[in-house]
Amino acid sequence: MPLPAAEASAAIAAAATAASAFAENVALGELALQGKPAQPAPDPGCWQDGYSAELCCRDPPVTDCWDAVFTRQRCCAQATKPQATGEPHLSAEVAAVVAAAAARNVQAGEHQELPPKKELSEANEQQVFLRQEAQRRWPAYFNRAHETLNAAQGSSPGQPSSKPDPVQLYHLLYESINQVVGGLALAADASQSDAELNSAFLNAAVLLARLARASRGTPLEHEDFSAQASAAAALGCRHPGSAQCNLTESLRRLEMPPEIGIDWLREALREMNASQEERVEHLQRYQRTWLKYSQNPAKALWRPAGPDGHQGGRTNTYNPLETGQLRQSVRGSGSIWQLFPTYIMAREIGHAFSSSREADSCVACQQLTSIVLQKYQQFRDTGFAQNSRQDDVNNAFFNWQLTHDAEQEEDGSAVWPELYRDSKDFQELKALVKLSSLEYLQQIYSATLSDADLAQLELSIWASVTPPSIGAEDKTMGLAFHDHPLALLSGVFYAEAGGELVADRTPTVFADPRGTTAFRYTRMRSDDGEATLEPTAPFHRLAYAHPRNGLSLVFPSWLVHGVAQHRGPKDRVVFAYNLHSLPGTTLASWAKTTL
Repeated sequence: MPLPAAEASAAIAAAATAASAFAENVALGELALQGKPAQPAPDPGCWQDGYSAELCCRDPPVTDCWDAVFTRQRCCAQATKPQATGEPHLSAEVAAVVAAAAARNVQAGEHQELPPKKELSEANEQQVFLRQEAQRRWPAYFNRAHETLNAAQGSSPGQPSSKPDPVQLYHLLYESINQVVGGLALAADASQSDAELNSAFLNAAVLLARLARASRGTPLEHEDFSAQASAAAALGCRHPGSAQCNLTESLRRLEMPPEIGIDWLREALREMNASQEERVEHLQRYQRTWLKYSQNPAKALWRPAGPDGHQGGRTNTYNPLETGQLRQSVRGSGSIWQLFPTYIMAREIGHAFSSSREADSCVACQQLTSIVLQKYQQFRDTGFAQNSRQDDVNNAFFNWQLTHDAEQEEDGSAVWPELYRDSKDFQELKALVKLSSLEYLQQIYSATLSDADLAQLELSIWASVTPPSIGAEDKTMGLAFHDHPLALLSGVFYAEAGGELVADRTPTVFADPRGTTAFRYTRMRSDDGEATLEPTAPFHRLAYAHPRNGLSLVFPSWLVHGVAQHRGPKDRVVFAYNLHSLPGTTLASWAKTTL
């Protein structure tokens, strides 16, 4: 799909060119007003700390030379006005900074003393530092994605060849996806020119092509990585006359593992780009997924673009030490900086059902519990032996259900009419938990959601039953630790918490992300299975959320969670749910909910 990508990137290039022209016009206009020569002499104070005219005044410069104070116009001799090129080296944001700096420099005179470093904007200093850090870091994430794909395909260097089981394979593939997204986000933060992003997108195209092959026959196959690779390849070749459009040569420059053959990869990308049958769908996918990474990574990730570190009244991982964003300690003179927070929202929605508004208890909870238990008992009695593991029964019950809203509307009458077609409470439940999820996004991330954003958020929801535990299973979890790949948010609604007493209401258990990280819990299982997983000390403590009927919890989908052994007198009945973006936009789902 190279044409839509090239056309879209032309707008980006035009904006950058216009900003660069603005910078130059400001400087030349000021000079004309003052009656001074059109080109100021180079400032001798520019060259220090290893920087030189030979390094920085060539096209392109060998190293990252320029910032808001040391500009190319100020430090390099320019005999003639440079001609505009089709591939500007400055992004629109950087060019605007250059424009302001150039105007200040000219107003101060042809030769001016450098301002003391302490007078420089701390925000600008930090922005330069963050850009350099991103430039250093982004290639490592593509390398990690290759390593994870090698593990998924059972071909890790130095390790005996062994294929992962289906659960591990699923998570290894999704881990690879997130490394690609992380690499692209950092490359966007680092880039001062199209060349940086071109290289990153070519790396992404290679990895997505590998994912297209590795995901065949898995639940991730529907993500259509071939189309994703096509869009990424198009972004890596945004200027048809550039060397990067020579795909063979570009692939030779990439640091690919030796087991990846260039021939199959080149042929795969050629076939992807030659396909015209799904052109419109590919264009929409490109616009929804990758375009935001090239234009506005902050919007793509719901994170602030600047270094102020402030979002919705909370401090994220941008350095707030010099920006006045720290919270004063109550008992002392120090200030508090909260790092990498994880938020869970609890919301009482039982009273919001129309059948429960004038009742003392959650009538809808009772009706939904009755529908689910009737079907679950029928399902268990006809398909499983009496001594079957609870996890096996619950997983099969989950797989039997229609989870997505569209599926339930189209096929629900034939599969489970009592719930999908006839239950008004279930229809209201879907609306209530989706609203709870949107409230979470607005409260935690201050996400401004447009009508278009809301239209791209889909709900999946299913029932889960946990009977009272049997003594033989006391060493295991009631529901094993897990997370929800490709989902934006996850949640649980408690229709029946399991009993009247707090001790009877079996909690949802959340693992400390530092001791049981996403993805890697599939590699931490013991010989007895994943239900015996324990987090790594000293991060071994678990958080227990004891529910009550009618309560809903919402949390990020990457947070590993499970259910403790249920010892209450009643069957525990919950509706678990995920909030998704549309297929083709899910690759960055987890990245959107990290602070």
